[in-house]
Amino acid sequence: MIKDYEIIVATIVTNITKTGYTDVAIAACKSWASAPYVDKVLVVDGQSIDNTTDILREATGKKFDLSISHERWELDSWSWNDLLTIENKVISTVNAYDNPNKILIFCPSDNIFTENYIEECEKVIGELIDSDIDFIPYTFQKAVALNFLSRPYPPMQHWRPMDTITKFQSDIVWGDILYREAGINASRPINHAYYSWQNFVICYDMFKFTRENIAHKISRHPGFSDDIDELPSVDEYINTYVKKIKNNIGIYPCGMEEHPKFARDTFLFTLNDTHFGTNLFNHFVDFFRD
Repeated sequence: MIKDYEIIVATIVTNITKTGYTDVAIAACKSWASAPYVDKVLVVDGQSIDNTTDILREATGKKFDLSISHERWELDSWSWNDLLTIENKVISTVNAYDNPNKILIFCPSDNIFTENYIEECEKVIGELIDSDIDFIPYTFQKAVALNFLSRPYPPMQHWRPMDTITKFQSDIVWGDILYREAGINASRPINHAYYSWQNFVICYDMFKFTRENIAHKISRHPGFSDDIDELPSVDEYINTYVKKIKNNIGIYPCGMEEHPKFARDTFLFTLNDTHFGTNLFNHFVDFFRD
């Protein structure tokens, strides 16, 4: 807790073993639970048909709290309705906790806290509690490959589920998340402030994916488009991914020490040529082309 506020880190998951997120999600949960001020790690599961919840319960330990979505998020499905159903379960679960004073750190299951971020986040939460601000966006860096990180992504300009630290207290009721994560309903206007973060969570999106995992991702939600006519190939998808990070965000070389301890301890030394994070399946050279 911080200043009598219960601190909850929450994520949403479904079928992490079958979709290729297991090792990264384990490291993420361990990193969140390691923060001494975090009281609960809330995992909202979309009725997984694999061993997702058992894996994350073991990784998180006594801080683990499980909530199950009332609708199944099917293994081969991705839609905005799938996402909203499970995200809104996070909000309703946090609303129902006994303590009216809560801080919700909503994280994707591939975002891992660094040790320095854990320390800085405690300071930011304390300032949020003492202010009249309702939420603070945080941002992240992407682990592009083993020896390259992206520059920090810009913070979002509105409330959204992921990458937001939200304050719950008695003078506000948080309601449903808006379609396409365009904000959230609340019982009064909400205020936010931008904080100049010096440390960032590290996102390991697709890091331990095989080519088969990427193909499955494309088949479920190519570019999160509702009406795409033709699916890209795995290589087309990777090429677009690489160029987007390079041109819009930028990258720089990093040493192993810049990765979070929990990534180093859990999966970084188990990479091989079957994993995307090793060399982007030979698309690594695309980072250095004009």
